[in-house]
Amino acid sequence: MAVERIEQYRQKNDEDILKVWIKPSKAFPKGGYFYADFWAIELVQRYSWHLSKDKVNTYIRTCIGDNKNYNYHVLFANEVLGFFPACIDHRDGVDIDNIDRNLNVVSQQQNIRNRTSKGYAFYKMYNYFMVKVVLNYQEIHAGVCKSEIEALIKVNELRKKYYLDYDYDFLLDRRGELDILDLERTGQISADEATYRHVIRYASNAWYYYRYGLQDYFRQNGIPIPEYSLDTEGFMVDKVTGKRLCPL
Repeated sequence: MAVERIEQYRQKNDEDILKVWIKPSKAFPKGGYFYADFWAIELVQRYSWHLSKDKVNTYIRTCIGDNKNYNYHVLFANEVLGFFPACIDHRDGVDIDNIDRNLNVVSQQQNIRNRTSKGYAFYKMYNYFMVKVVLNYQEIHAGVCKSEIEALIKVNELRKKYYLDYDYDFLLDRRGELDILDLERTGQISADEATYRHVIRYASNAWYYYRYGLQDYFRQNGIPIPEYSLDTEGFMVDKVTGKRLCPL
């Protein structure tokens, strides 16, 4: 069994969580870990799990039968649902976070939505921003804007109108923030505190504030509204350095 040890923690919401440590390997000399629900411990202990990585994701896998690899979240879904879903999304974008509340059965289109994106393109020749979303593989345009801030507002309006069934949620995102996620999963902070710490890391960048419609969250939590300026092409920039704020 490639599992080195299993630790149990109680989150602030009283759910019991497992932190499953995987032994080091040639590909992962420091080993690794993943989170699972305590009530899924039988599944955790049933197989020998290993880490696998592509250019984007890290997977928790086991080899069953004729050398066929299965991801933990796929086998978990089959245990719960009785079938293998075509697509399963990690709501917070972290592939090692395999607790039930973080996994959703989705379509391929819905799965693609759960990622950071601008939602607009800048056409330098005409000096304007074009806003669009894709629904059922068809582009839906919201016209052109002369500034990035206008484009961000229209992007949110468009996504709220057409992505009612499923969409990216900035408040849940923990990509690149495994430290915050671990504090939550091991019961040291609540989910609300984890979200607050996540938001604060981006709170000085007005691009995030407008792109993800954080006005209500900032107001409810007493976070100052970040300032910005526009450059000659209409991009949002830092008022002091003049550096463009969009991270993508």
